[in-house]
Amino acid sequence: VRNSRDLAKRDPDHPERALLDDVSDSVGQKGTGRWTAEAAGRYGVAVPSIVAAADSRVLSSSNDLRAACKAMLARPTPDVESCEAVGDVAEVARLAFAAAAGLAFGQGFELMRVAAATEGWAVNLIECCRIWRDGCIIRSPLLPRLQPRSSPPTRP
Repeated sequence: VRNSRDLAKRDPDHPERALLDDVSDSVGQKGTGRWTAEAAGRYGVAVPSIVAAADSRVLSSSNDLRAACKAMLARPTPDVESCEAVGDVAEVARLAFAAAAGLAFGQGFELMRVAAATEGWAVNLIECCRIWRDGCIIRSPLLPRLQPRSSPPTRP
């Protein structure tokens, strides 16, 4: 969220531009989102936030396709004044991130609950929250707030 706030600021060397204009918009992925989407399909659980995030990463790394589209489409010039008029950009970004993370975590925990029940696994979702609070792939201060709302799945 702090990075989003800082990127919304003007470039001190070029006040007509936002710092965001100089950030590469291409990212890679390790496969976790794709694997989650595949598992969701197998277990019949909707995870649209996770799928959208994985799809966005795939699209962002499709540089040739994006370059061809960019050549055909006119790109609007960002209005830095409008961005500043939003007010506290950091607070808006923080709230948006918290909402998106909450949805993704909810979908992911539902997938784990259904998979555990289907396979007969004893997965303790409360313990997952505790472990993942400072994990290597999933790391979020939101997890302790979700922890009391999760419960271990029941066996089928």
